[in-house]
Amino acid sequence: MNRLVRLALQIAVLATVFGPSLLFEARSQTLTYQCSRLLRGRLGDIEKAPTPTVCGETLRSKSRLVSFYEPRIFWPAWSEEGVPLAQADSLVEALRNAEDEGLSPEEFHLGTLQTLLEEIRRGGNRAGVSDPSRWADLDLLLTDALLTYGSQLLFGRTRPPEPLKEVLMDSRGADLVTQAERAVRVNGVSAFLRQLAPGQIGYRNLRGALARYRRISDTGGWPPIRIASELRRADAGEQVRALRNRLAFECDSCHDFRSQRDTFDLDLEQAVKEFQRAHGLPASGVVDGATAEALNVPVEDRIRQLEVNLERWRWLPRTPPDRCVVVNVAGYSLRVVEQDSALMAMKVIVGKDYKPTPILASEITHVVLNPSWNVPRKIGQEEIFPLVRRDSGYLERNRFKVYSTGRRGNREVNPAAIDWAAADSTSYWFQQQPGPLNALGPVKFVFRNDFDVAIHGTPGRALFRKPVRQFSHGCIRVERPVQLAEYVLRGNPGWTRKTIDTLIAANTERTIRLRRPIPVHILYLTAWADEAGPVQFRDDVYRLDEPRYRALGGIVQLRATLPKE
Repeated sequence: MNRLVRLALQIAVLATVFGPSLLFEARSQTLTYQCSRLLRGRLGDIEKAPTPTVCGETLRSKSRLVSFYEPRIFWPAWSEEGVPLAQADSLVEALRNAEDEGLSPEEFHLGTLQTLLEEIRRGGNRAGVSDPSRWADLDLLLTDALLTYGSQLLFGRTRPPEPLKEVLMDSRGADLVTQAERAVRVNGVSAFLRQLAPGQIGYRNLRGALARYRRISDTGGWPPIRIASELRRADAGEQVRALRNRLAFECDSCHDFRSQRDTFDLDLEQAVKEFQRAHGLPASGVVDGATAEALNVPVEDRIRQLEVNLERWRWLPRTPPDRCVVVNVAGYSLRVVEQDSALMAMKVIVGKDYKPTPILASEITHVVLNPSWNVPRKIGQEEIFPLVRRDSGYLERNRFKVYSTGRRGNREVNPAAIDWAAADSTSYWFQQQPGPLNALGPVKFVFRNDFDVAIHGTPGRALFRKPVRQFSHGCIRVERPVQLAEYVLRGNPGWTRKTIDTLIAANTERTIRLRRPIPVHILYLTAWADEAGPVQFRDDVYRLDEPRYRALGGIVQLRATLPKE
């Protein structure tokens, strides 16, 4: 029988025999009751303190603690009459494994909790063990650890970018405290914490990759390799042997590579290609400077990269939408995802590092076939005007209309009537007409955002062959816009591929409102592992990883990487 139940029955008998006064006296002598009274008083002080501490540990879930204890009438959650309950051990064990999620166990008081529990179980200091304030300390620290760890699993350790937070941070945490309190009551702490972390395959695979790279680090990591010149098939020597040993750490098909062979054979060439694909490099099979640089990134940097990207996963909804267009800016890729599986994937071009593509979430509401391009004023002034001044035929060849600004509003003007050498660049703006030369390509996908960016096609097809694709002013240029339009419009009856192709060939602008808007997530992931195969790593092109790692509590500077041309 539960110890607390037995105690309650005993007190009830005393109350029947000796009356209410003895009942109060008996109950007030129990360690659990004294601990409860202390918790009530301590929580009042904690609410008033700017930075409350217990045993030198800062309480991180201050605002949630009272909400946890009030429904319990401030009764202790983790012990009964000087005996820790099973859920205390379950929580401590879960905290020991917090590193598996890329989080720090010490943020959850792990060391102090282990010390307290060890002292109590040893019973070396009987006065301390029977001191109710000692048990109140333990209770508060355990509860704070549960609520803090649970919150970080559910929402992330750090604040997401505001455009993501506004849309993706749903109400899933509204009853976090209620669920936590129930989990403690039914000894379900471990299951409660497991269900808070993202369940998507991308998160699970990335967590598995983190464990793998930590094992590599625990054995000393991989040594740097020194390559005097490019290595390719048929080469031989000590550098080839070093290359084999280095690839064996990460290459899934290189189990027998830790050998003394020093010949660059077909198997080694395939392993180099696998590594290059996993790092966003041209899969040439030749170990050039860019490949050597990627090989020499320390394993500790890869671990930090994985931790940062696990955090980015925690910002996303626990229940993903039925279908979603997902853009990974750092990976220069777009995927259409349904039920956690990718239906199609294609390359994208994103913003330059000084005109970055924003990280946001929204919904595609309209598709525009043969869109016109209203050139943003700044682009018109800084880029179009200089071209027109050098080449008077530029506007006509590229199908631009010119509009003047003034008191009477915008009005179209004849570009031949303008003295471009003397013209004020703030007095005109440009609109490019639909057609093969239009900068937006044949299709534009419209979604609400505060940055005036969209997903669209482009006439500059050659740029998709480059490994680093930062060429836009922030918009996302997609490799196969018509194929994407066919998918997006499939919920609108009558919009077949043939219909879309016919309208595009007519060079007439047409806007279609989607019957059912499609979520679009523009993310920034420098490491991911969505499908079977090696984890994918990319350079931190916008320099966002290091600030995020520091916000997570890391103090070691991430290696600076430069985009590879």
